[in-house]
Amino acid sequence: MATKFLTIKGTAKWARVFEDNRDLLGFEGAAKEYGGQYVIDVYPDKENLDKLKDVGSRLQPKLDEDGKMFIKFKRKHEGPFPAASGAPKVTNKGGDVWSFEGDGPIGNGSEVEVNLVVYDTRMGKGTRLEGVKVLNLVEYNEASGPMTTEEEGLF
Repeated sequence: MATKFLTIKGTAKWARVFEDNRDLLGFEGAAKEYGGQYVIDVYPDKENLDKLKDVGSRLQPKLDEDGKMFIKFKRKHEGPFPAASGAPKVTNKGGDVWSFEGDGPIGNGSEVEVNLVVYDTRMGKGTRLEGVKVLNLVEYNEASGPMTTEEEGLF
């Protein structure tokens, strides 16, 4: 199968998709070797989840603390291929580039579209975050925002 591009809609949580707030460590420090990663948890409906399955993505939904299903999409900060690494393109509903400084972080509960690429690897289909479009912003609430790198090291 050739590379497939698709868009998944859902509700965002823990969006760390800007260079200024990227995840520097990853799970058990796995992202440290490539300068961190950009991550976003997306809560899709069944139709959008089926789109991901239909293209053969190996990503599996996970359950959060409330039993709701989400998928974690990632992108390396520094990978072996420059076009497949670095911050994903983040835009607003109108397609204008989102500024972390000017527009702020993406709050939990924001409605988003994530642009993905699903590609062949030796181990099966890989899935990479390419971009995020914020359709309906929920203001970032520091009390429920992403953990800092220091807090992540506690787990």
